[in-house]
Amino acid sequence: MNVISAQGTMVLAEQDRNARLESLNGLLKSLYDQQEIVQEVIIDGVNYRDQYNNYLLENLMDIQSVEIKSVQEAVLMQSIAEDLKEYLPKLIRGCDSIPELLYGEMKEEDWGYFGQLMEGTNWVGQSALALRTYGDKRLGAEPIHASVVQFVDGLEKHVEELGAAMEQQDYTSAADLIKYEMSESFKHLLAQLEAETTS
Repeated sequence: MNVISAQGTMVLAEQDRNARLESLNGLLKSLYDQQEIVQEVIIDGVNYRDQYNNYLLENLMDIQSVEIKSVQEAVLMQSIAEDLKEYLPKLIRGCDSIPELLYGEMKEEDWGYFGQLMEGTNWVGQSALALRTYGDKRLGAEPIHASVVQFVDGLEKHVEELGAAMEQQDYTSAADLIKYEMSESFKHLLAQLEAETTS
């Protein structure tokens, strides 16, 4: 087995199962210690973005080649921030228009739009959480860290309230929450991200 990574190539062909496992674990720890985030693992030509651990463990002695593609954590976080800046205006527009549907009789198509809005909200929440975790590791050294922490905490509360309103079929409260509170949270995060870029 050959293992290619940002640290070069390791040849594990002569090693037994335990030695291969130890070498792979050592390599992954070393990448982590150097703030390299694994984005993709290519095993015998097949790409895995997740679930590669189980496959590696089950086929450790049969695999011929493993390529670990990683990216510096700081570069990945910058990319996430850029993606957020690009996506947030679309989500904000959705927060302004989709709640209008909740005020009336919802059709099947309308529920589809609402579902897309929730998927977008979820993605923004996960992205902001990644930025927050990165900032936590750097002890809040990132200029935007406090704003991201505030956003993540606020969004969690909003999503909880939205879930409760939807469960009670209180669509007016749900619409108001999206249109006024969640929309403002997204606008504030966008303003902070843009301010950091220009500073």
